[in-house]
Formats: sequence, C-alpha cells, structure tokens
Amino acid sequence: MHVSDKVLCTRHAQALASVLLPDEPSFLAADGRLLEISANSFIQWIMERFRFSIGAYNPEVYSNEMQTNTDYCKFDDVLRMVLDCTPAQVSDIRVILDYMHATGDVDFGFFETEQALITCLLFDLNSSQHLHFIDGDNGGFCSASLEYKQQLASH
Repeated sequence: MHVSDKVLCTRHAQALASVLLPDEPSFLAADGRLLEISANSFIQWIMERFRFSIGAYNPEVYSNEMQTNTDYCKFDDVLRMVLDCTPAQVSDIRVILDYMHATGDVDFGFFETEQALITCLLFDLNSSQHLHFIDGDNGGFCSASLEYKQQLASH
C-alpha cells in the first residue's frame, strides 16, 4: 500500500458547513463555496510551505497539534490503522495476518489503496480545538470491514 503525499484536508469547518448546509439551492452559490474552500486550502498550503504565521495560526504548532489531535484511539476494542507500506511490506503483513487468522488468534479486514484521506474538524484554532480523522481512499475502513465481517461470520 502506498499512501500519497497528497491528502484531502477539510481544514475550514465553517466553509465546509456552508457547502453541506447551503442557504441557497442555486448551483452558482455552491460553486462559490467550493471556490472559497479551494482558496482557503491554497492559502493554508502557502502558510505551511513557507512557515508563515497569521493571527493564531502557527504552522509548526498546528503540525505538532495535528499529530496529537488525530483520532488514533478506537473505543470498541478493535485496532484500526492506516499504514504507508511498500508492496513487499503489504505482502508480509498479509502473510502474518492470514497465519494468525488460521490459528484462530485474530479476525481482520484488509484493504489496499493508493491514497489516504484526512478530514479535519476545526472548532477553535486559538485554543487548539481541532480533531483529525484518517482513512484510506475508496472506502478505507468500511471496505476492510467487509473481510472482517466475513471472517466473523465463518465462526
């Protein structure tokens, strides 16, 4: 599995909300919101690339907080993770998981994709209130759950 350096990041919750909850049903209004989100994302990229701080936003602080504010803990006793692996590593992981499943030690779901997605919820940048969710593209955890559910059903 190769995870591209390109990730989808919705960093502007207010702009996202205006797209998801439009106050006008017009197609042009939706285009304007999409343009606003794109412009905001481009400005964010410039600030990160060149380490510009504006107002409460400091790219280095945000980057560190992004790591600590990422949802990696799951609350249902199921380990879920997105890994950036070479094809050889994917093969090795699959062999290990297949063996552990055959011996009755684990049930698992596995899904490979070329990209990862990160969805960011930004509530208040001044007080570090932002949360990030990482998943694989093209279904990610949902697609992996299909194999997992099949294995559970076979017991």
